[in-house]
Amino acid sequence: MFKKFFFLFLFLLLVLIIQAMVVGRSQSWVCSSRRWVYLKLSVNLVPDIGCMVQSQTANNTAWENVVTAIQNCQVASAKQTHKREVRLTLKNGYLLSAIEPQIDDIMDVIASVNQKCGDFPIGTE
Repeated sequence: MFKKFFFLFLFLLLVLIIQAMVVGRSQSWVCSSRRWVYLKLSVNLVPDIGCMVQSQTANNTAWENVVTAIQNCQVASAKQTHKREVRLTLKNGYLLSAIEPQIDDIMDVIASVNQKCGDFPIGTE
């Protein structure tokens, strides 16, 4: 009888160890270079923009570049996604992409230069 409980205990322990190794803890996943990294294996979970650190907007130089391009009337068209990603097509053909700090911040920036720069197409999701 003792052997049955012992083997059952070992089996359950083995199942729990395997589950911990396969599933892992959510704290083990790290956002690095817009990719999810776990145990030195990188997986791109969100193909269009990858992972983003929530506090990234405090030091978002890409967003600053987007605002500067709009203020300098360099934008041919703009697009905003529901994930706060902003994509600009510049008049010279280049593309800029950034994550806006709050949803619809891009609309406020565009509205502030409407008189100066005129209208250009804006797409939203």
